[in-house]
Amino acid sequence: MNITLKNVKTWRSFDGGGWQASIYVDGTIKMAIVTNEGYGGPLKWQVINPQALHAWAAFHHVTLIGAQDVPCDSDLDAIVLGALDQYDANKWLAKQLKTKTLFRLPSDPPYEWRTITLTGEKGRQYVQRKYPEAEIAHV
Repeated sequence: MNITLKNVKTWRSFDGGGWQASIYVDGTIKMAIVTNEGYGGPLKWQVINPQALHAWAAFHHVTLIGAQDVPCDSDLDAIVLGALDQYDANKWLAKQLKTKTLFRLPSDPPYEWRTITLTGEKGRQYVQRKYPEAEIAHV
């Protein structure tokens, strides 16, 4: 059971920034709205679909008490935060791919990209010809 974040909103706060996102299970079932107010407290959950929440929690071996009860600092919070990190990374990557092609060689560290100024299919073909073993970034 994968989650997707949609309707992500961010704002500035005294503790580095807050955010809010709708959480969908398997891309189609709206499960909850999660908010980080940006003041150092736990995530706040507004459960939309308790059945989906319980199924998702059970999939991750987390037991919830009651239909609306989400424990603070739970494993579920960590999964949501990981999904937010991935959302941010994809957003950054999409912006980069508008003006360049990103790739890395097997010897390059993870999360570090080489770039060329060619974009789209021309950039992809150039990298494949010059570095056949390269991983080419895409969103």
